[in-house]
Amino acid sequence: MNQDLLLKMKDYSDIRIMNTIQQSNNFAPEIVEAAKHLATKKGLATPEKMHMFEQRSKYLGMAKDQINSGVEPEQIKKSLMDYGADETFAKEVLVDAARKMTIGKKKVEEKEGSGTSIWTILFVIFIVVRIILRMATN
Repeated sequence: MNQDLLLKMKDYSDIRIMNTIQQSNNFAPEIVEAAKHLATKKGLATPEKMHMFEQRSKYLGMAKDQINSGVEPEQIKKSLMDYGADETFAKEVLVDAARKMTIGKKKVEEKEGSGTSIWTILFVIFIVVRIILRMATN
């Protein structure tokens, strides 16, 4: 293993090290191996967990295919666990797959709230109070 690379990566944050492992297809193999070594040394993840992180894209693809096929979430989770993911990791992948789904060419996104912003509500209240005050002074 390249010692210069290890020394350089030693100062990386834990999150950056884990992201390097999870996104292993975006980095050179020696960088991924150095990140695995550092993660093991720092106790960030077990070798089994690191293997699951490397396989995340494969699991995501499987989950998306099954969602598109209309498979129930519990069955998808069981299927992912049959391929080696632990229960927590399978749930995370399933949630991530559901968030990133595309149907046709449109991305399916979760709605964040009811759609009415707090600023809209405050503006309406301001207008109502202003009308009431104007009526009271006349």
